Amino acid sequence: MRRRGIALQLGVLILGGSAVVLALIVAYNYTTARRIIVRQAEENAGNLVANTVGRVETVLRAAEKVPEGLAQVLAESSYPEAQLLEVLGKTVERNREVYGLTVAYEPYGARADAEYFAPYYYKSDGKLRFKFLGGESYRYFFMDWYQIPRHTGRSIWTEPYFDEGGGQVVMSTYAVPFYRTVEGQPRFAGVIAANVSLDWLETITSSMQLLSSGYAFLVSHNGMIVTHPDARLVMNESIFSLAETRRDAGLRALGRAMVQGETGMARTECLDGSDTCWLAFAPMPANGWAVAAMLPESEVMADVVALNRTMVLIGGVGSLLLVLVVVGALRSLSRPIWALAQASEEIARGNFDAAVPRVDSPREVAQLADAFAGMQRELKRYIRDLEESSAARERATEEAARLALERQALQRELDIAAGIQQSILPRTFPPFPERTDLDVFAAMIPAREVGGDFYDFFLVDRRRLGFVVGDVSGKGVPAAIFMALSRTLLKATALHGLPPGECLSRVNRLLCRENGSEMFVTVFYGILDAENGILEYANAGHPAPLLLRRSGEVERLPRTGGIALGALEGAEYLARRSRVQQGDTVFVFSDGVTESMTTDGRFFGEERLESALARFAGAPAAEMVEGVVAAVREFAGAQPPHDDLAVLAVRSAQPRQRSSTEEISARTRCSSATPSSPGRRSIGSPM
Repeated sequence: MRRRGIALQLGVLILGGSAVVLALIVAYNYTTARRIIVRQAEENAGNLVANTVGRVETVLRAAEKVPEGLAQVLAESSYPEAQLLEVLGKTVERNREVYGLTVAYEPYGARADAEYFAPYYYKSDGKLRFKFLGGESYRYFFMDWYQIPRHTGRSIWTEPYFDEGGGQVVMSTYAVPFYRTVEGQPRFAGVIAANVSLDWLETITSSMQLLSSGYAFLVSHNGMIVTHPDARLVMNESIFSLAETRRDAGLRALGRAMVQGETGMARTECLDGSDTCWLAFAPMPANGWAVAAMLPESEVMADVVALNRTMVLIGGVGSLLLVLVVVGALRSLSRPIWALAQASEEIARGNFDAAVPRVDSPREVAQLADAFAGMQRELKRYIRDLEESSAARERATEEAARLALERQALQRELDIAAGIQQSILPRTFPPFPERTDLDVFAAMIPAREVGGDFYDFFLVDRRRLGFVVGDVSGKGVPAAIFMALSRTLLKATALHGLPPGECLSRVNRLLCRENGSEMFVTVFYGILDAENGILEYANAGHPAPLLLRRSGEVERLPRTGGIALGALEGAEYLARRSRVQQGDTVFVFSDGVTESMTTDGRFFGEERLESALARFAGAPAAEMVEGVVAAVREFAGAQPPHDDLAVLAVRSAQPRQRSSTEEISARTRCSSATPSSPGRRSIGSPM
């Protein structure tokens, strides 16, 4: 046997026929049993899903008939209001699948003096309740369940949502448009909406029996998880958001199949990430949703795994006995290998010239010795190549260090540019210490190192204060350069004492002449007479400033029209006048304030700005500006700013007469009325 190969010796002693037969039996048993169990699980899951679809469909179809029947009745006859309310209440009370029902009319369609008329009956705590929908806080004319049927003329099931205006529960709505015949033609009259509570759908899906830890859930036609045993996923996650989080292309493909109305079953990761599952799904024709069932693979394959574990244990014990039999034979083979091991230790210590022993053993061991000698030669060559590559890496490291220094130098230049930009804006407050009749404060916070927002204020003469807030299109260094140019032109022109409208016209003409970059800037320019309280102003596409009365009331300055400067040569600008009382404050801001948003995409908005500003009625301008900026930052939280932010507050401290507003006709036109070039962008004005 010593002259035979090692493979033959080990094959005779270890890899005997019994081991081969055992391995084949285990493999065949596992494969066959797995195929059978998976097929049975697929059939059972498919039947359960189909049964659940049928149960949900039955109730959804029943819920659809309620508004559809009522729409036909209202199209043929007109109920008195009292009778309509009685019909709605009884319909909701008699149909257990309907959570709530409303008839939402077009503005002034039910009552000549009522813009909103939408009586709503719903169930809460086991009782029938009633309320009228509609109002400034719930403008149902603009909601999807009303708008889509109105414009398409078709009935729809909405995506699930939390009903703030009605029952205060998560629900889905089936909305049906209804019409009335006017002069022989059907005319849209409103929408009948029936609500189905998702609590009821959760009850149906949770009743499915899927092994010990399997479960069912519903997915809307946009992939949103509607019901699930894990309440954290309901209305918070979708099949696609989970796929993106896990970077699971397979789950994303299953989600597309579900929302496209397909039926199937596939192996994927469980939604909670705890195991691998089999996912079975089928569509619900009523509303385009899908019912899905999750079967943990560990439970499906539990019996097969247990059987194969036993068989593997038996085979392992048998193999151990065989190993004990051949230990003696292996000892005779280990002596030359031990000699090779000694040589390898010498090489490991750095002696690459150590002699490799000659081996007079079985063929495989001799081949191992030859291979070892070859490895020794290759190792010498590798060390030599490694030294060369190390030198090359050192050179690459030096190059990377040089690039890092260049990046640091660029950052220092940006920091210097930011300092220069801040220095050209007025930063000394109070700016006019000798004046007790004016209180001015401003702030500019760029989204990057440098930005395009700016503010300025200056005395036009002894009694009049000019103040400006602007917002250049774009961000970064180009916006900062255009900002500096715009501010310089505005101040230089304004100090000639021109009215606001004429001033903006001249600056617009100057910016349009050499505006090769096609940038533009929105500007609000106002002049406040400190003696009589008259505020004259003009606006070039900038957000309308707010006037904070000393009583705490917030007013928006009347609109003047006018597009952004630099956008259209020959633009016209209309000026207005307003009178400012003692203690009133003119608050000017850029859109970086109202468009500041949270990580979930909610904007700060004008309502929050007005609410935050009202808290500082009568306060100094500095406290007002700092308070509003703090409110914006607190609202945005960890979300980095995506736009520059500029605010300016001018507070009058001298007695004024009663507030009044008058418009002065101050249309001015650039001397050159040439239309903008074809490549120039057309800028709309919010004013």
